[in-house]
Amino acid sequence: MIISVAPRDSTLSILARLGRLGAPVFVQNVCMTAGSFTSTVLVGHLTGSIEKVAALGLGFVWCNILGFHVLNGLAGAVDTMSSQAFGAGVCSEARTTDTHYQP
Repeated sequence: MIISVAPRDSTLSILARLGRLGAPVFVQNVCMTAGSFTSTVLVGHLTGSIEKVAALGLGFVWCNILGFHVLNGLAGAVDTMSSQAFGAGVCSEARTTDTHYQP
């Protein structure tokens, strides 16, 4: 979705359109944060051990570094390759790039 802004548009209408565009990203971020927050609270209440909560925190750090960020980087590379193939008019190559390399 492309947001076109005309000089006559009010600031409120532009913000409303941007809010509709950003709402799914906001919901996704809240859900990801809620999952790790819930795990931390449960480990803290069920075990009562500071060491186990610290271990959980370190586990989340390693998952973020090795899992989410690496996969996001690969997805960004696939997005770039697919966009270049689509722009060059080679749609079949864009389709195979998405299906073979997307994490």
